[in-house]
Amino acid sequence: MISVRFGIAAMAACLLAVAPVRGDAQSIESTKEFGFDAGVQFGLSGGSYTSFNLPAQRLRVGFFRSPRVSVEPYGSLNYNKFSGRDGVTTIGFGTGMLYHLTQNRAASQAYVRPFAEVNYINSPTSRTQFQLGGGLGIKVPWRERISTRFEAAMGYDFKDSATILNLTAGLSFFTLP
Repeated sequence: MISVRFGIAAMAACLLAVAPVRGDAQSIESTKEFGFDAGVQFGLSGGSYTSFNLPAQRLRVGFFRSPRVSVEPYGSLNYNKFSGRDGVTTIGFGTGMLYHLTQNRAASQAYVRPFAEVNYINSPTSRTQFQLGGGLGIKVPWRERISTRFEAAMGYDFKDSATILNLTAGLSFFTLP
């Protein structure tokens, strides 16, 4: 129960970071990144598994705080049904902070992304997981307002004491200031 409360507090603190702020960089702060990611997830400890989600594992919205930093809340809804067994529904919410190693969106941008995530899992038994982790990724521009995005992330699930590897590929669409 403590990990759930800590997770909710961490998510609230991250969401406060996306509150509107006025300043000299107002034009970059009005830029948003909308995206979705397909992904494959591997449970490396605490019960191994592989989960593949296509076309979208999660939906996300990035709010730029500066040319290098964006805060990105995201959500997911996944349902898996196995032959002869009950289905598993997972609802997840998370927030990440992307630190871009370059400011130029017209060129490929490498980034690092620490994140906090809460997942509600409804299977024969229901449970809530809290996860902390980090990822490394790259955004590769296609057009002025469209990029592909590739990321490898590791997370630690406190409820199941499990390490999780997540590999994603997605599309990002940018608004212009």
